[in-house]
Amino acid sequence: MINKKYFFLLILLVSFGSFAEEVVLKAGTFIPTRLAQNINGNINSQGETIYFEVTEDVNINGQTVVNKGTFVKGKITNAEGRKSLGKAGKLSLEARNLQAVDGKLIEIVREPMSSEGRKRTGATVAHVIMWGPLGLFAKGRAARVMLDTEYDLEVRNDVNINTGIQNEQNNKEFEDLTINFSKYSKKINFAKGKLGKDFKLNIKLPKEKSFNRKNIQIIAILDHNLPKPISPTSANWSEKNNAFEAIFPFKEVVKYISPGTSNVEVLVTMDGQLYKGETNLVTKWKLK
Repeated sequence: MINKKYFFLLILLVSFGSFAEEVVLKAGTFIPTRLAQNINGNINSQGETIYFEVTEDVNINGQTVVNKGTFVKGKITNAEGRKSLGKAGKLSLEARNLQAVDGKLIEIVREPMSSEGRKRTGATVAHVIMWGPLGLFAKGRAARVMLDTEYDLEVRNDVNINTGIQNEQNNKEFEDLTINFSKYSKKINFAKGKLGKDFKLNIKLPKEKSFNRKNIQIIAILDHNLPKPISPTSANWSEKNNAFEAIFPFKEVVKYISPGTSNVEVLVTMDGQLYKGETNLVTKWKLK
């Protein structure tokens, strides 16, 4: 007869072994992603880091090895602005790597491959399933590729992943925050890649509060967390609006919004308290 103490330890070891199963993510596996930002050859620069976002959990033998929402790092390998005499801009980009659930780095194949695209969003966008360097050419206009364009990224090498190790999730308490963007009356000329006016966000907090631009960040847009929060260039009290006015740079915000209405989530840290608010940013774009 098995001693009860040893039987209990055996059950724990078996349970832990099942929970912490190590599986192999094979080279050649495809990871479904979306481009997490808008990219424009006139606005963005060669060498700039870009991001894709995993759209579905990647599972091996019933174990999740890559979580939905994981960001894939990439680079703009070439960005040429539109030129005189009707010459178009050029844009090349590539996906590079992402992290598995246990933090291991997964490298992406960088050889150019392509196939017929598909459409997932309501926007009129040519979705292309590709991995590796991608050359884009827009005749007579700035070369660009839009938010939510879909890519299947190919894993370069086998990776052993411990599915029992997961990134910790922090559940924090937030106070409600009242915010709103000032009306953005200018049309965003994304077809030509022109920089526009910065965005003004009004934050309803008492004037006597100790407030600094480092206390505020845009953390999500269009119901997607951002790869990196966006901080304002300035934040000052506005007597006219009876609120703090934070100025967010055009180049950073336009990466993540879409024509029409974009919901924006903002986090403010002040006096040891976290405040979170959500509002809409309405913009009109010129894409042709």
